[in-house]
Amino acid sequence: MRLSLPILVAFFMFANGVQASPETEPLVLVKNGVGRAVLVLPLNADGKEKSAANELVAYIEKISGAKLPIVTEGEPVAGDVRILLGAAAGDMITPEEITEALGPRNDEMNGREGFVIKTRGNTLAIRGVRSVGISHGVYEVLERLGCRWFWPGPMGEVVPRNKTVALPRVNDIQSPSFDMRTFWFSGDHGVGQFSVPWSSRVRLSHNYGHSSAHTPHPDIKDPKASEIKANEILASGGGGKWVSLGWADNYAFVTKEQAKGRPHEWNPEVYYATDTLMAYYNGVAERVTAKHKDKLFGFLAYMNYLMPPTANKVHPSLSPMIAPIEQCPLHVPYSGKCWERDLLFDAIKTWGGLSRKVFIYDYEPGFLVSGNIPWPCVTRQKVEIPLLYKYGVRGFLHQSQLSIMNQGPNLYIMAKLMWDAGADVNALLDDYYSKLFGPAAESVRTYWDRLEEMVHNSPVHQHEDEIAKIVYPIEKIKALGKFVSQAETLAQTGIVRQRLQVIRYGYDNLMLYLRMRQAEDQADFALAVRLAQQQRELHEEADNFDTVIYKMGDLNENNENRRHLTGGYVTQNNERLVRTDGTKGRLVDMLPESWAFRTDSQDRGIKKKWYLPGIQSSDHRQIRITRVWEAEGLLDGEGHGYDGPGWYRTDLTVPEQFAGKKVLLNFGGVFGSMMIWLDGKLVAERPYKDPWWINAYNTSFDVDISEAVTPGRKSVLVIRVVNDFEWGGIFRRVFAWSPN
Repeated sequence: MRLSLPILVAFFMFANGVQASPETEPLVLVKNGVGRAVLVLPLNADGKEKSAANELVAYIEKISGAKLPIVTEGEPVAGDVRILLGAAAGDMITPEEITEALGPRNDEMNGREGFVIKTRGNTLAIRGVRSVGISHGVYEVLERLGCRWFWPGPMGEVVPRNKTVALPRVNDIQSPSFDMRTFWFSGDHGVGQFSVPWSSRVRLSHNYGHSSAHTPHPDIKDPKASEIKANEILASGGGGKWVSLGWADNYAFVTKEQAKGRPHEWNPEVYYATDTLMAYYNGVAERVTAKHKDKLFGFLAYMNYLMPPTANKVHPSLSPMIAPIEQCPLHVPYSGKCWERDLLFDAIKTWGGLSRKVFIYDYEPGFLVSGNIPWPCVTRQKVEIPLLYKYGVRGFLHQSQLSIMNQGPNLYIMAKLMWDAGADVNALLDDYYSKLFGPAAESVRTYWDRLEEMVHNSPVHQHEDEIAKIVYPIEKIKALGKFVSQAETLAQTGIVRQRLQVIRYGYDNLMLYLRMRQAEDQADFALAVRLAQQQRELHEEADNFDTVIYKMGDLNENNENRRHLTGGYVTQNNERLVRTDGTKGRLVDMLPESWAFRTDSQDRGIKKKWYLPGIQSSDHRQIRITRVWEAEGLLDGEGHGYDGPGWYRTDLTVPEQFAGKKVLLNFGGVFGSMMIWLDGKLVAERPYKDPWWINAYNTSFDVDISEAVTPGRKSVLVIRVVNDFEWGGIFRRVFAWSPN
């Protein structure tokens, strides 16, 4: 008869006079700085099992100073307590318990990362469904001993210091709520040395195979498109388990008839392509799975194919990866504040009813052009992630920035919710702030919570930093500085002061950004240049302070030279400055910040000749041209912005000294196509390109009005802007200038 290892251990302890611990008392791994436990690895342990054992040994040594030995099953064991990993647990963990660790979604999508941890007598056993589960189980044990990994890198790590290490009794079976749990810190320029181990310690997923990368396709209008693509896949041998059917990074253009007349909710100028694409994808899947039945196909549900199909089912082998890019990321769904977020979650729920293989590819905290300032999203994630679990979503790929001074607790809370969608977020936040900031915790939390309240109660809806000055009114942010200062006063240890430096960098950067935007609104371009330069210097200082607290660049860039980053802020404001300070030209007229404005929902303004000088009526209102028009109140209670033509009107004066000289109008930013009249004469037209992201909105441009101006008298300037998708109008100061 072969005795199991736990029985042999118990016999050894009895024979040597070692008393088994009562089942109500903690299991003492280290006592007064002396190790009492030994780790036992199974024969032929793989790399993940060995790595997990080494992590447990390393962190117990950090806690207590005692280094526990590691042996292989069958080797002599010395010590009072056994920690059995993997198959070395023998009969202590039953097959039924391992099956339970698969979780409720036990199908071909299951990542098989669950684990069982159990204490019995003087033994702790940790076993996973597969070896990666042992790693997750080890980190569960370490968390129960007080270890935390709130941020990647040493500054975000919390390890208690105790000469005695005692583990409370445990009998726990866990499986992740989501099978794919991934952050892609895109363009992380070397922070992988911190992000990779952190990902393991907060139990993100390991090497999940889903693929929805962009891939070439035939013309989907061709009736044989599915056959062409299927033959291409079959000719290549079928590839691995996953085949990507991802569409190009753009709209999928189809006719109105193909779209069943459904316009895209976020850009009504294009039609929905989902049904057309689903018919194509279904045809590919049917042909390939006829020969390779286990094949799985990933594709993005993105742009104008994000909404679920209405006329087609989803083949069982197809796996949609929903990628929200055009939707507002500010508001909590179903809070009555944002139709965009509500519609997105309605769509995800419908996809979940069509497929058991739905995944999410998103951008968190959701700003594609973020301004590199804080964007808290914990309250939103607290609602969204449990909803996504309920809707059947199987996992996430978050494209994000490893920029702790702007992310705060976002990444940690998302990681915890991806493992356990029912986690107590308030308790996690209490733990986060108290362990990181000690006596300064309340001040830091108040500062961050108030930022988040501003985000989730924002009166505007977009995913670009141009709305940051509306989300974060500068006077309110200035008032929050007292909480940062209070926290710094309360800091008692060096590590807490270092962490508070991260908060200080984030706050100072936000204030510099908002002051720069304020200077632009006030047409003080020289000040805006200086403030942008100070931002750049602060970013470099923060990056040098700790590489994970600020990422130079944005989601995809590793430097700040692009137009939408600090180098771009310097460039654009300097370009406007030199047009007015004599370097390249002189200021002719700085037009006011507020103009007369009226909407034209029936598009009758041209017919009614609203461009004529004397046409202004009581229908006009005052609107700031330093805000998109939605920020000036042109939206309903759910956040639907005004779409269509809008007419701006103001006075322009060209002094006599500019007679015979070229006069140009300079625009800092406009969303929508433009027609420009001066004293009733059409002087320029400017189209708007589609899709919206190829319009460089951080690039100023000039319009020549020389032939229409009359120096020495006041003229009437009228501008018609047509915008069709939720974010429109002139949004930066306009001025007239004359080149040297």
